[in-house]
Amino acid sequence: CKSCPAGQFQDRPSQPRCLFVGPGNATNAQRTVLLACNPGEYSVGGDAGCEDCDKGRYQPGVAATDCIDCDPGFFADKRATKTCSACLPGQFSDTRRALACRLCPAGYVASSAELVVCTACPFDTYQDKDGQSGCVACPPRSVVAVRAAVSLAQCVCQDGYWRRNVNDTLCEDCPPHAVCVGGRQPVTQTGYWLVPWRADGSRRIPCLAPSSCLGADPAATQSHNNVTETTERCAPLSSGPLCAACDLGSFRRSGSYECIACNSNQATSTLFVACRAHSRTSPATMPCSRRW
Repeated sequence: CKSCPAGQFQDRPSQPRCLFVGPGNATNAQRTVLLACNPGEYSVGGDAGCEDCDKGRYQPGVAATDCIDCDPGFFADKRATKTCSACLPGQFSDTRRALACRLCPAGYVASSAELVVCTACPFDTYQDKDGQSGCVACPPRSVVAVRAAVSLAQCVCQDGYWRRNVNDTLCEDCPPHAVCVGGRQPVTQTGYWLVPWRADGSRRIPCLAPSSCLGADPAATQSHNNVTETTERCAPLSSGPLCAACDLGSFRRSGSYECIACNSNQATSTLFVACRAHSRTSPATMPCSRRW
């Protein structure tokens, strides 16, 4: 008797010929037994024998002629896999035959398993870590105006509220006589003056002449303690605390704190005429060029 050649077998005695090994099968070393390929294996038949499924592929059945690609949302990181593993929450896989899942980047989450794409964190939430299953809500009274925010710093106070320091998470009521918009520092209203010796910037008092205090200009900003603050402004010709001092070349209107420019024509200036009359009748002269 002759032994069966490679790719053939014969499991019965006294046979005139050998049988070919069909797809999905293999033989033992003696080629006397036909063996079906195990789960995780496949065979194209003949003398190929059973081979392990590659990474990224699987085969749950026996006598398989091929392996199956893992679907998106699943992966197989080993050979001879019977089934693909699902991506966990916080992970995703958007391709077939994946060897591993990827972590959702900061600003995106995967709330459940087997996902093929991560979801951007919605408005008013953020996520600063990779591979997360949920977004973090902004602190009370604060909002995020964009999707996929990646930092708590992107949570800004709602209109009408403010933070005393950039590291604070609590948004407080906007100070009296100020306007708080878009998460920026309070802007002093017209007619009021920011008390400079209050370091927290929360105290504003009425000006002696409301028209002398223009409040703060949101366009003119300066940095202080890592927080953008607005700069107080006085009306032209006014300066100093409460904008109550008149600049050189101006004088205070009688009975008020409003500053008025001196007339450039001294000959027709009522104040200049009064000064000249006084100087003629008084031994001491009154310098008209000083601040009034």
